[in-house]
Amino acid sequence: MSVIENEAKLVLTPLIKGTWKTLDVPAQRTIANWLALKATIDLYASKVPVSIPRKFRRHLYESHTPPPTWQFALAYTWARSPLSSRLR
Repeated sequence: MSVIENEAKLVLTPLIKGTWKTLDVPAQRTIANWLALKATIDLYASKVPVSIPRKFRRHLYESHTPPPTWQFALAYTWARSPLSSRLR
């Protein structure tokens, strides 16, 4: 899973710093892969029973991509939050 993490760093770092230009399709896929990983890990870290079926977790593990039925949305805001100002 470190492959997903390392690829995501290359795409997410400019997003966090506000220095990116556009998100092409490969960058969007990289973010989707990372979001799928984080959503799956979060379920194991929480006290909520795991609700992601084993076949979906297996797909993520084997292909490093989210299952084809999963969808993610990413939005941009102009608001400056305390977090974004600390990351610059």
